[in-house]
Amino acid sequence: MNANSPRDKSRVAAICAMLAPYSWRKFTPEWLARWVLTAHDRHDLADFLGTVSGAEIGPWSQPRPADAFDPRLPALVEFLASNRWPQLSLPALCDRLLAVLHKTA
Repeated sequence: MNANSPRDKSRVAAICAMLAPYSWRKFTPEWLARWVLTAHDRHDLADFLGTVSGAEIGPWSQPRPADAFDPRLPALVEFLASNRWPQLSLPALCDRLLAVLHKTA
């Protein structure tokens, strides 16, 4: 999958933006997946709030990784554990992880 829709492109950009400041290639698959979920969910929440009349999106607090028991986590971890993800560029990795999330929805 390639992020073809504007919404998916913006999701990939949001995930990349959250991970870019970190040495994400050194993360464990679970830790990386938890951060991807955080970025994905923040993006979707901001997207939703943008449709609510009168809603204002203020600054985010310091991000925290998604819960270790998130039901979407195993699919992401399985993908990461079975692929050479540190060799991918960050946008390519985020695009592939978004594809995995689409399959779990």
